Amino acid sequence: MTKKLTLTKHQVELLEKEVSDYIINSDIDDAFNNAVLKNGKYHISIKVDALEELIGSACFVFNHEEKNKNLVLELDALIDYFESVLEK
Repeated sequence: MTKKLTLTKHQVELLEKEVSDYIINSDIDDAFNNAVLKNGKYHISIKVDALEELIGSACFVFNHEEKNKNLVLELDALIDYFESVLEK
């Protein structure tokens, strides 16, 4: 089963910069490599288990970030969004 994500360029760049080092699931890489850019947003189809791992990786960074409060807020919003997509 797959889920659909819609992310801004900034959100994708944030994940690439801050979270990608903690991702080992190739399905996540495949999902982002196959993203479709439409109307300034990235449309991504991702497997449920890959989305769960993405959430876990983002949570890891969120839980270990102490200095950059803006990063914490952005990650918190992304995690909330990912979890809402997962629940649908």
